[in-house]
Amino acid sequence: MIFLIVYFAIGCIILAVIFFAHQASKRPSSTGWEEVANAFHPERATLRYRITTKVLLPILTGVLVLVAWPIMLPVALWKVRGVSKSKSTTGDEEKFSVARKNLLQQTTVEQIEQLERIDDPMGAAPALPFGHLNAAWVEFRKHLTPQHEIWTFSALWEPLWGPKEIREGYVAVLGNVVGPHFVTAIKTLGSP
Repeated sequence: MIFLIVYFAIGCIILAVIFFAHQASKRPSSTGWEEVANAFHPERATLRYRITTKVLLPILTGVLVLVAWPIMLPVALWKVRGVSKSKSTTGDEEKFSVARKNLLQQTTVEQIEQLERIDDPMGAAPALPFGHLNAAWVEFRKHLTPQHEIWTFSALWEPLWGPKEIREGYVAVLGNVVGPHFVTAIKTLGSP
């Protein structure tokens, strides 16, 4: 009996450490990002989705950690070691970047702005390229010079945590350097 108490007490300690480590590593959420994610995935707004992701999954994960902590402890340590190695080599956080192999088609700023101009008959979105995201587009354009080539891209992104994504958008290329990018679509792979 004392063995079970000690076993579950250690599980509770490990669960608390994992919980606080997760809370400390969470990026601050922006309401703008939530709106974009909800627009691409309308099922995120359903009660079923929120209950599943905000209640059931955390409870099941907690129970799994409590019961199987001897198996999860080496995995967690391996992940932490991998995270610290990647952080030491790439900076504070893993960053998405576009590689030359992800380039699809060369285009121009004028073509992009014509193609991405929002024409909302209800007037909810401004009649500008990318609508409400126009300020981000203008900021992206500030970094462009006449020597930059603009390309469309589609790239597979495998974040440290979470599902794989296909990210699409526009990227500036200067010679052999694939530079800043502007993401216009994120498609989560393997989502329900």
